[in-house]
Amino acid sequence: MDCARIWFAGYTILNWLVNFRRGLLFNTGYIIPKKHIEHDILRVRDLTQRFVTGGSMLSLTIATSLNCNMACTYCYEGRSAIKKKDMDDAVQADVVDFVKKHLENGNIKQFHVSWYGGEPLLNKDAIYNLSSEFKKLCSEKNVGYHASITTNGILLDYETAKRLKDDCAVTAAQVTVDGMPEHHDARRIFLDGKGSFDILVNNIEASREFLQIAVRVNVDKENASSAVELKKYFADKGWKDNPYVYPAPIRDYGNCNYNTSCIFSGNDFARFESKQIEESYALDERNIMRVYPRRMDYFCGAQRLNNFVIDPEGLLYSCWNDVGIVDQSFGDVKNGYDLNENYTKWLLSEPSPKCRECQFLPVCQGGCPHDFFSRGEPTCLSWVHDYKNRLKLAYKDHISKKNSESSEVAAQCQCGA
Repeated sequence: MDCARIWFAGYTILNWLVNFRRGLLFNTGYIIPKKHIEHDILRVRDLTQRFVTGGSMLSLTIATSLNCNMACTYCYEGRSAIKKKDMDDAVQADVVDFVKKHLENGNIKQFHVSWYGGEPLLNKDAIYNLSSEFKKLCSEKNVGYHASITTNGILLDYETAKRLKDDCAVTAAQVTVDGMPEHHDARRIFLDGKGSFDILVNNIEASREFLQIAVRVNVDKENASSAVELKKYFADKGWKDNPYVYPAPIRDYGNCNYNTSCIFSGNDFARFESKQIEESYALDERNIMRVYPRRMDYFCGAQRLNNFVIDPEGLLYSCWNDVGIVDQSFGDVKNGYDLNENYTKWLLSEPSPKCRECQFLPVCQGGCPHDFFSRGEPTCLSWVHDYKNRLKLAYKDHISKKNSESSEVAAQCQCGA
């Protein structure tokens, strides 16, 4: 009888564990009931986020200037079709009216601006003037306002960074440094051919007091090792949490003065990036979970309602890769947008048939739409090529954090005793 009771108790516990784990897997989406069609679920979530939840945010990427004080070898904006000009006062006034109209109906709850170029800081006055008007409008309408900037960093000195934070609500900046001087100064060059490494390092030091800096390292086969050295160089300066350094693959947009044979394949970059993550984790430089793949409802803000890119002439686009290419625009800030194919293709974009058959669809949603539109093929995210190593690193990080939390609790208990 006792053996039977023990067996029954063990069976009950085991059954409970199985059901608990099954329920957990159902709730987290790892197991889908037969009556559900996962593609339909993903599509409903996608549309809800694009047009309902996402519709309460107005997001503008504003190119205050398409001029630049640099001549980077791989720049996709090195196209003759782009007019190199600054945004004048008349267009700025139209931009303010455009924002005012969007805030009038009361549906917008958050407003985000990303300052962009060319080099946006070549037209600082536009940033300062527009920021002042935006903050007034948001205060009147009780709308949250925040901003960021993508800059080459040459003009991001102490005073500029301070004013961006204090007067313009800019909290974050992306700056590009392509490795150590021997590589960076051959790529990120001034118009006269001179390098920019020392200026950028000094400006990062000056501006990190006010802004969260993301240092993007554009890598290919030639400067990959230099990207590793750069991270160590920053660590030796004590820059542990700010700036945050990450690699990005150089891409061929067919419009730059660049040796495309040096470009990483998807597999090669994935292996390089995984190695970077592991080395960074070993040095405790970053939280590994920041690169852990998570479910997304749509891939890019360009697919969402109330998301616009504005060039210096006031023309509207969905993607910043198209900024300045008039044939890709769909209206302007003065007259509003036109529901032409340039706009609707983004709002109604879906993953390619190839992506719909992929097991990673819920965590990438088909990848970059611009890549698919321009090349006819989806571009897989880097971690897809090396997901097993990423998951191992994520698990390692999870265990490390658990052990760290346990140690902290134990230390607190001893202190309390």
